[in-house]
Amino acid sequence: MNQASRCLLIFSRDYQREAHLKGLWKARKLFEYSLRNAFKQADYLDDCDTILVSEDCPDFLEPSFRFITQQGGNFDSRLRNAFESAKKLGYQKIVLIPGDVPGIKSRQMELAFSQLENNSLVLGPSQDGGIYLIGCNSPQFELPTAIPWKSKSVFSALLQVYPQAAILASLHDVNSWKHVLILAKQHNLSRMLLNILRGIFGQIHNCFTRLHSPRIIKVFLRSVSPRSPPHIALQP
Repeated sequence: MNQASRCLLIFSRDYQREAHLKGLWKARKLFEYSLRNAFKQADYLDDCDTILVSEDCPDFLEPSFRFITQQGGNFDSRLRNAFESAKKLGYQKIVLIPGDVPGIKSRQMELAFSQLENNSLVLGPSQDGGIYLIGCNSPQFELPTAIPWKSKSVFSALLQVYPQAAILASLHDVNSWKHVLILAKQHNLSRMLLNILRGIFGQIHNCFTRLHSPRIIKVFLRSVSPRSPPHIALQP
């Protein structure tokens, strides 16, 4: 079988480790959903190889799935090494996404590749100032130095270096409980994602019920969410 010219890199930790390191252990099913969805959407792409770039392979993938181990002492070096590994494999167009964007669809992935027909770089901004996608179309492309990765200024910093980059519509990633609440307020959520969010908020509600009075619970919910997420009702 001939190798595709396009490569989608899914750059992610194991979903359980992701939830633990972000302090969102009760939301681990959300991270599992996000990672599974990334692979599901990638399956819809034609002439594109999907490669997981991770510290370990999640339990739901076949052992034969293409896998690159993350290498480097920090996020910057691990990201650079992921792109370099894909370039050494001979791919001409490389798009990288994380595993913590529940709403990503194959159309964003396909649009990113199509933008690389006429642009050297494509970016997908997340709504907190970071990015959920970065892609390049040149074997000579190298990530710029001094980018404040994993911060709220990643997107603006990349635009300063590449003002002509193609820009996709923004999406939400999940790095905090605030992001989980923002996600819950979105419309057109899939039934599976809606059920996962209901379960998460139900666990939180039960935990607070055991530890605090109803008045404190109401004060907390008002402080983190000015209006209740649609379709997610917390039982008193």
